[in-house]
Amino acid sequence: SFMLMAQRLLKIRDNELYKIDGYSDFRSFIENELSISRSTVYNYIDIVTIFGVQPVGHDENIEYAKLLPIIPILKAHENNIPKDEIKERFLYEIRSKSKNEIIDEANRLKVKYGLLKERKLKDEIDKSFKKFYELLLNDAKDLDKNKLDYYIKKLNGLM
Repeated sequence: SFMLMAQRLLKIRDNELYKIDGYSDFRSFIENELSISRSTVYNYIDIVTIFGVQPVGHDENIEYAKLLPIIPILKAHENNIPKDEIKERFLYEIRSKSKNEIIDEANRLKVKYGLLKERKLKDEIDKSFKKFYELLLNDAKDLDKNKLDYYIKKLNGLM
């Protein structure tokens, strides 16, 4: 249903079908006719436009939200970015990696290709760690001990 909705939204936008209902622009149509946010609509359209229907349309195991962090890389105008290679790699990796791992890898690529400054990336990592730390302090008893052990091992591996 996600893919079907995304395809329909793309068709409405590209063919200006919103005008049939009396809207002067696509934004007005979204705000008045849909119960999802404008950013969600554009995310849906970006996924269909960038990845196409075939690669993601028939695989129900794909979490579409995992594709979002790499969209800015694939939409960038820089010529030195191997977009096809990145797209294929991430389509494969989203099946086995967590959303956070995908975000981290996308951020590393954004820094590598000059789309994100390293300082901003460090600030994002710091914020994420602070949230994780607060979770440990407040909800440690509810946190999956295997997950916690996994995170500790990962951190130790980085040191």
